Amino acid sequence: MPPKSLKLGSNSMTKTSLFVCISCQRKDQKTQTDVSEGEHLYNKLKSQNLSESLEIVAVKCLAACSNGCSIALSGEDKWSYIYGEMNPHTDVAEIIIGADAYSQSIDGIVPWRERPVVFRKRTRARIPPIAFKEIHNE
Repeated sequence: MPPKSLKLGSNSMTKTSLFVCISCQRKDQKTQTDVSEGEHLYNKLKSQNLSESLEIVAVKCLAACSNGCSIALSGEDKWSYIYGEMNPHTDVAEIIIGADAYSQSIDGIVPWRERPVVFRKRTRARIPPIAFKEIHNE
């Protein structure tokens, strides 16, 4: 169960950025190609019919190289996430479903069972929002 998070107001449906590392290669990729698997993933995500609240952004590196194709989700006053081992040939639909659920959340925390399997199993990091206040056990 996720820890208690700071509710910073109604941020649902604010702009969500889905960052895609375009330098990444899949861990199971056997040969080097001119276009990285990360760039394939970026292109496939950009070609989808996306909600207006979701912006796909290419980045050169998410510093998650040992985790294959990596993506990150971020939104104003929300927890941010980094996911690894994404496959541009099989995971695009689940990534969009997960990004939409994130975009609709108040604080970026989507209930565990409502997350797509690729988000449940491939989370590499969760980063608190800048305005997060420390939780004290009382």
